[in-house]
Amino acid sequence: MSSPISEFPDDAAGDLISAEDRKDEALAVLKSEVMAALEAEVKTLDRDSWMFSAPRSQIHLISRPGAVPRKKLGD
Repeated sequence: MSSPISEFPDDAAGDLISAEDRKDEALAVLKSEVMAALEAEVKTLDRDSWMFSAPRSQIHLISRPGAVPRKKLGD
């Protein structure tokens, strides 16, 4: 049994190889572009991380005027 590539004329086999090479090259370019965009996003998040590092709001701990303070569990 012969391989599928040998069933094609030499020009067709060459076209298949070059098409696969073009596909691999295009994937490599896309991968590098995606990685560059991802690295830029990471740098942006690192630069802006101070905005998200503050403690969460503790407004629920402030008693309202006229409100009965909550009883803590375990007391």
